[in-house]
Amino acid sequence: MNAGKLVGHPPQLSRPSSLFSICEVLPHLFIAGYAGGKAVIYCAAGISRAATLTIMTLVINEGLTLREAYYTVVSARPIIAPNLAFWRQMIAWENEKNGKTTVHLLKGMRTPVPDVYLKKSDYMPPPESWEAPPKYTLTPKMGRKFNT
Repeated sequence: MNAGKLVGHPPQLSRPSSLFSICEVLPHLFIAGYAGGKAVIYCAAGISRAATLTIMTLVINEGLTLREAYYTVVSARPIIAPNLAFWRQMIAWENEKNGKTTVHLLKGMRTPVPDVYLKKSDYMPPPESWEAPPKYTLTPKMGRKFNT
């Protein structure tokens, strides 16, 4: 077992063409979970790249549809918004594997929008349950000081 060790680096998803390299890191996530371990999926903002990897982990490892996986993740982290290139690739992946897709891009706007965004608020927890950002005070010598 690899307790406390990094067993795989997530793919660099800054380029739209790199979504399918997610398949390289998913076995590490599956093995960690199967062995009773945990995995952290992280990106700087947690809005697009980490959300995409988490959604695809649920689709591939847990057998959820793309729609179900999106609503599962958005219910835990309401601010997610995978970029359009990632949506196109997730939709293409689901279509290739299942012969159909559960998410469609709505056209007629300047930028296509995934149809799951229409019902996003139905799956989000109420705002009062969202975690508040850490409170801090400014002190002259220390800069920001976080209150605990």
